[in-house]
This record gives sequence, C-alpha cells and structure tokens, in this order.
Amino acid sequence: MTGVTTLPFWSSKPGKPPQLGSATSLPQVQPPTPSLASTRPWYDGWGTRRKVLASLFTALALFGSGLASGWWLQNELVARQESSTAARPDDGTLDDFAADIASGAMPDLRSLGSDASKQILADSGIPVDRVEVTTRAAAGRPGIVIEQTPPFGSSDTAKVTLVVSTSAQVPVIENRSATEVISELQELGAQVIVKSRYQPDAVRDGALDVDPPVGAPIPDAVTLTVAQSPGSAYPSKLDAMESGCGTGSESMDGKKYENSVTCTANKPGTAKPRKSVWNLAHAVDEMRATVGVPTDSMPGTRVRVEVFADGTPVAAVDAGYGQPADLYARVSGALQLTVVATALTDSGSSRDTEAVLADPTILGSQQAIVDLTEDN
Repeated sequence: MTGVTTLPFWSSKPGKPPQLGSATSLPQVQPPTPSLASTRPWYDGWGTRRKVLASLFTALALFGSGLASGWWLQNELVARQESSTAARPDDGTLDDFAADIASGAMPDLRSLGSDASKQILADSGIPVDRVEVTTRAAAGRPGIVIEQTPPFGSSDTAKVTLVVSTSAQVPVIENRSATEVISELQELGAQVIVKSRYQPDAVRDGALDVDPPVGAPIPDAVTLTVAQSPGSAYPSKLDAMESGCGTGSESMDGKKYENSVTCTANKPGTAKPRKSVWNLAHAVDEMRATVGVPTDSMPGTRVRVEVFADGTPVAAVDAGYGQPADLYARVSGALQLTVVATALTDSGSSRDTEAVLADPTILGSQQAIVDLTEDN
C-alpha cells in the first residue's frame, strides 16, 4: 500500500475523527488469548480474599478503638485540668491572685493555709513583718484563714491581721435548749441541721442528741435533734375494743369538761369488772387525765381509777367528791390501754357510783397520733 500512512485513532487531530471509507485505516486489534487465571470462576481464591478482608476489618476496629480511647483520654485530661484550675490554691500558687497582686490590693485569703497566705502577701509587696497571725477555734478544717483584716480589695495594707482556725469541739448539750446550742454552733461557723423527735418527759425544744457526738471535732455541718412537742388525742378518737365507759361532756368539781370519759364504778371484789379497752397500736407513750366524781354525786363519794397497758398495771389514783386527782400513765409500746373504775364508798342510793376522767389525753409523736386517729 504505497502512499498510505496508517495512524492509530488517537493520533487524529481534535475535532476531526477519521472518516469511514477514507484512505485512513484502523489498526486491526487481535483479542488477547485468555490466560488460565482469567478463565477461573469468580469464587476461586475466595479464601485468600476473605483473609485480606478480615485483616482490613481488624485494622479498622483497632483504629476506631484507638480513636475512642484518645477522645476519652483527652476529655478526662481537660476535665481534670479545668477542675484543678477552678479550685482555689492552698499551696502558695499565684495564678488566681494575679489581678490582686498586680493592683497592690489586699487579696482574698480566706480558706487558704497560713503559709500560702504569707507567700501571697509577700508577692503582693506586703512584708511579713506587717502581718499578724492569731488563732481561733472554729468548725471545719483547722489551719486555714477564717478572717482577715483589711478585707480583700482594700488598698490600705499598712497592717494585716489573719485569723487562722484551730479545731473546735462539739459542746455539751445536756439540759440545754436547742436555741442555745444552735447559737453556739453557729458562732463557731458550723451549719446546723435540725431534726425533731418526740421523747416522753423531755423538755420541749430541748436538745436531745447531736451528731457528731459531744467532744468530737466540729465539721462544717452538725445535726442537732430537738425535743418535739407531742401529738395528742382524746380516747373518743380511738378504736374502742370494749366500751365499759361513756365519752362526752361531764361536770366535775363544778367545772364542765367537754371531752370526758365517765365510767360506772365497780363494787370492790367484782369478779368481772366493767372496763374500757382501746387499741393503741404501739403508737402512744403517755396518758394524762384529771380523775374525780360528777358534781352531782353524793358528798363523800370516793373512787379509784386504774390503768393497764397490755394487762400490766401502770397507774392508779384515788379521788373523791370535791377532791380531784391527776393521773399519769406511761404506756410506751403498748397495744391495748385498759381503764377500770372501782367504788371506794357506797353511793347511798340506787344510783351507781361514777368516776370521771376529765379531758383524758393520749400523747405520742405527732405522726404516730395522726396515723392512729385518721381512720376513727
């Protein structure tokens, strides 16, 4: 083919592709001879591929784990750094006091140690010989500045006085009012947490207990338990298990009592005496009443009133016409309260002798009395 130049198709000039039927001819490309590897099915060599993929996934997992661990560690370090810089130094470092030192003003030294405070003052240009250190017992950590003169921010630093805390002990509380103990603890700088508890025979608002105990170092906060005024109720509000006495208004010794218990007095030696029994549900500690006979009784009439807690006698009192007597019974923990009245004299008429418990009151903790009477 003389005079004909054969060029590959990519040698044509841009925009001028070779024309079919022209003198330009295309090279004849022979298909490659398939090799043995290219004729294998797609799944041949899968074991090798699986190992490669497993290695790749393992590497990704390790990378992810390392990334997560690094993120956690970085956050932990940042958190600890922020925590440490947020706390006030007690070792003499000056970072948080740079502004005061630069201005020459009195820095705030409260809650810092004595040595650290002196160092900060020296770095503020206040010589040690102008600093007086005294001590005072106080609640909380000993050995720290609890008071300073002049106050922080003052420019008058000609003389500086620091009051450093020493350990204070919890004071004696026995036979003291809660108000008095609280005042003493607060003067020592302690926060006082007050709790209340009913205790029979305790002086109302008296100090009962303290935590930590008497004589121990006083921490920042102290818990004081104070005698609570009792809850009270009339027997008419209780569940009566046996009603040998009536409840209501009664006149005794010329005075009317709206919440009384009036019992028909048994004759001495009665085998099965009449009685009243109330359910206390272990909630009552005391019973108080004034015992006598009705105002319209025969002069000279006398009675005896006995109180039993779960069958055990706990109080007895004799009273007569114009001669009332106070009754007090300790019934802590009892399930049943029983009252029995006995005539000590003959009524002199067909009328039964009666005994009156004027305004009898049961006493216990406020919540216990509420729980006992709320359904009655």
